[in-house]
This record gives sequence, structure tokens and C-alpha cells, in this order.
Amino acid sequence: MKTNKKIITCIALVTFLIPNATNALTKNETVYSKLNYDGTRKRSIVSNHLSWTTPDTLEDNSELEEILNISGEETFEKKANQLSWKSIGEDIFYQGNTEKKLPIDTKITYYLNEEEKDLEEIIGKEGHIKITIQFQNNLKNIVNINGKQTELYTPFVTTVGTMLDTKNDKNIQINNGKIINTGTRSMVVGIASPGLYESMQLNNLKHFNEIIITYETKKFSFHSIYLVSTPKMIEENDLNVFHKMDELYNSMYELQKNMDLLEAGAIELEKGANTVTNGTKELVAGLNNAQNAIIQLTNGAISLENGLKQLTSSLKISKQELEKMNLDNSLKNLNKLKEQNTTTSNNLLKQTGLNKTELTAIYQNQNLQNYQGQDEKLLVLKSTYEMITLLDANNKAIDTTITTQKTINSKINTLMDSLNSSLNALEKGSTKLSSGLNQFNQGFSSLSDGANKLQNGMNSLYQGTKNLSNGASALNKQGITKLNNSVRTLKQYSNTLEALTKLSQSYQGFTSNNSNETYFISVVNYSK
Repeated sequence: MKTNKKIITCIALVTFLIPNATNALTKNETVYSKLNYDGTRKRSIVSNHLSWTTPDTLEDNSELEEILNISGEETFEKKANQLSWKSIGEDIFYQGNTEKKLPIDTKITYYLNEEEKDLEEIIGKEGHIKITIQFQNNLKNIVNINGKQTELYTPFVTTVGTMLDTKNDKNIQINNGKIINTGTRSMVVGIASPGLYESMQLNNLKHFNEIIITYETKKFSFHSIYLVSTPKMIEENDLNVFHKMDELYNSMYELQKNMDLLEAGAIELEKGANTVTNGTKELVAGLNNAQNAIIQLTNGAISLENGLKQLTSSLKISKQELEKMNLDNSLKNLNKLKEQNTTTSNNLLKQTGLNKTELTAIYQNQNLQNYQGQDEKLLVLKSTYEMITLLDANNKAIDTTITTQKTINSKINTLMDSLNSSLNALEKGSTKLSSGLNQFNQGFSSLSDGANKLQNGMNSLYQGTKNLSNGASALNKQGITKLNNSVRTLKQYSNTLEALTKLSQSYQGFTSNNSNETYFISVVNYSK
């Protein structure tokens, strides 16, 4: 299964399409090479096919020596590497010799029972055979990718083929390829792309510089190995995929930016709620002190004068703490947060291109709550739905808190006014002290109860804002940020692949600078 995934990855990256020529002159170059059994080159012959639509002088380029026209009587004149053919409007086929180093080096190693051997040592032997064919890409380029100088190899696709005798050879396997059994013969076909791993740095491509063939044999005999290589990958029209990758990258950048703002806002809300909660604690503490003073007055534990002073002081502190809390401003901040939540929810929904009903249906139908896959679109929909649900729940909590705060705030203000009136009446005469203390104690008990409710409400609000802050942070770090990093990585690979494609398209030939297509065909033979 892992081998199949690697093959699919390589084919997806290096599958090439033959481009259509648009010039009047079309030149196809084929390099035929004979290789020794260890992969070293014996000799190379290059054949060129020129297509020309009209009789005229045809200007060509070639580094070949001993050029021979093998298709007709057309003659040529050569100056340096420039050829001038006297065309009669027919296709011209010519060939020549070259000692130029091939763009791909080949090394073939043979093993018998896991021990490296020279080929001649294993002819006719029985045992476990392993043949490794290693390729080295010699066309290294320095390319600017996102402002960074990067080493990339001109991409080549190399197909390897050989035939084995099914009578003697069993359990045939190949690492990057396929075995086709035709009855008496097994066709072994593999694919490699030397230099692609070094250019892309993808682990799935790590072993695509070599082909490994293994099998059990009763009597080993050498079978010719054929290699076909080409530098062509994809057509220019297929580069639209890189533009789509740019659009995805920009969309993820906007989503990440909005999530960062939402996370920062949630953290600030948590801090504000914590401040108000601490203020309610101080308020409750002050009221408790005042209530203790009332109890002491009622029981005659302290003098009236000291009790009144302590009561006045405690009530003053409570009033100051209540004013410092600035509950009206807190309510404005909560309303503002609610608006921000609603705006953020709408923006997130808008980015999906769906309405809330459609998004909810996808989330439920796809069971995204338990989704653990890697589909980028589904991950975005899952994160968006869960964030919108969290924001809606927070808005409902804010509405409840605002209503509670308004009610309690009104009661507290009324009770504080009542307390002030009672305290004034208490100070006017001791004859009304007992009645005033009883009324005052009852009012203060109500005030204390209201303050306790306020504290409980603020604790709930703080816990809710804390949960929102933690949820937003977790979603941002574990969801959006990871997804954004994945898109960044994919964007980096797409930039590299686009640069490789341009290198492929800029390849103009092995022994010329004007070839539309170039193929390298090599055969590995063994002879004593």
C-alpha cells in the first residue's frame, strides 16, 4: 500500500504531456545509447527529425559530428553549430555522433543472495537475485523561489523495462513499478525521476532515484534492460493550478488574520470580566462588614456613636466600590462584544459561501464533529461551524447577563438610596433608633443578598468568557493555525513544482538549442 501511494505521488508530480508545436519548424531529438551491464556508456547516436512545411533554406542547430542525412538527398552547410539545410519541403531525418556526457548517469549493481557480485559471476547461478538501477541527475540549476536561491534539478521521467522468463524466475517484485505476466514471460516496468526528491524534499519521493528488481531464479540469465527518459512534464495551460493555489493561500491568510483578532478580543474580554468580578468581591466584603456593624448596634455590643461611624464608613466604601465598577460601561462593552461576535460569525459564514442552514446540514450529514481526516475544505467547514456555534452561545449568555445586571443594578441603587434615608433618620433622634435599626437591617440584608447574586452572576460571566477565550485560542492554535501552516507548506511545494515545470519547458535539447522534444533511449546489453 505504501509503495502504491509513493508511485501515485510521483506520477502526479512528473506525468508529462507532449506539447503541440506552434512554430513552422518542429524538431524532435532522440538520443540512442548503448550501455554496459554496469550502466556505463559505450556510445551514443543522436537522431533528429525536422518537420518543415515549405521549400526553403532551413536553419538548424546541432553539436553533432559526422552528420548523415538518412531520409533524402537534402544537403547542408555547417558553420560552428549552425546548420543550413536546403529543404525541398519534406521532413528531414539525420543522425550524428556525440561524446557529450548524458544528463543522467546510470549505475547498475547485481546481488546474489544479498551479496554484491559482478554480473559474470552469477550467470547460470541459482538463488535470490537483486538488481538495483540507480540514477544521478547531472542538470542542477540555481532558481529563485520566494526570494531564496534554491537548487533544483531539471526534471526527468525515466521508464525502465525488461523481460524475465517465468519458467526460471519467480516471485518477481519491483519497488516503483508493475509486473505484467504474459504467460511465458513477465514484463517488468518501473518509473523513476532522478533529482525530484532533492528538489521537492518530499519523503514519498525519497527512493525515486532508483529501481530495485528482486526475484528467485533457478538459472540466472541476463535480459536486456531498456531505459527511456524525457525532460517534459506538463503543458503551460496546466499552470492554472498554481494560480488556484495562490487564491487558496490568500483566503487562508484572511481567515488566520480574523481568528487572531477574535482570539485577542476574547482574551481582553476575559481580563475585563476578571476585573469586574474582583470588584464585586470587594463590594460584598464591604457590605458584610456593614452588616456586622448593624448586628453589633442591635445587640448593644458597641456604642451608638462608634456603630454609626463604622456603618457610615463601610457604606461609603461600598458606594465607592459600586461606582468604580462602572456597570453601565460594562454593559456597553458586553453589547459591543455581542456585535463583534455577530460580525465575526457572519464573516466566517460568508467565507464558506454557505448560509447557516446549509452549513449546519453539511456538518451533521458529514459527522464533522468526529471528523479526523485531512480534507482541507471539510476541516475549514468543521472549524467554522463550531466557532459560529460557540459565538451564538456566548451571545445568549451575554443577553442573560445584561438583563440580570440591569435588574440587580436597579435594586442596588434603590436599596442604597433607602439606606441613606434610613441612616439620616437614624441620626435625627435616638427615640427612633430601634425602629430605624430594624428597617435598616432588613434593607441591608436585601442589599447583601443582591450583592451576592451579582457576585455569582459575575463569576458565571467570568467563567463563560474564560471558556470562550480558551476555546478561541484552542481553535486558533489547533485548527486554523495548523490548517494555515498546511496551506503554507502546500504553497511552498506548488512554487517549487511551478519552478520545476519552467525548467522542464526551457529544456531545448541535448545536442542542440532548438529541440521541441527530446527523448533518451538506452539499452543495457551483456556480451563477453
